[in-house]
Amino acid sequence: MAIGMTAEEYWEGDPHLAPFYYQAYKLRFDMQNQQAWLNGLYVFNAVSTALSNAFSKRSHKYVEKPFEFGKTEEAKEQADVQKEREKAISAFKQMRQKWVSEHGNTGT
Repeated sequence: MAIGMTAEEYWEGDPHLAPFYYQAYKLRFDMQNQQAWLNGLYVFNAVSTALSNAFSKRSHKYVEKPFEFGKTEEAKEQADVQKEREKAISAFKQMRQKWVSEHGNTGT
């Protein structure tokens, strides 16, 4: 049978096993579907890079490492917050340097 259960198991075995076989079948199908989608993504990226290099004056590179799909939204948000924090610190340091160059070092 298509879900991986033999006819003997289906007709003569425990009837409660059929839903579990079906769930396992769906999981295998979803994994294969995601793998096919990922392969398509890499092929799209490769073709886009090749066409871009063929018809553009600028050189483009194919991705240097695999795409990361396992990161949670929280980890991405924390990374974004850290980047914003670093930008703010850099901006304040530049403002301080400009102040010191214009008014001299007063107070620190």
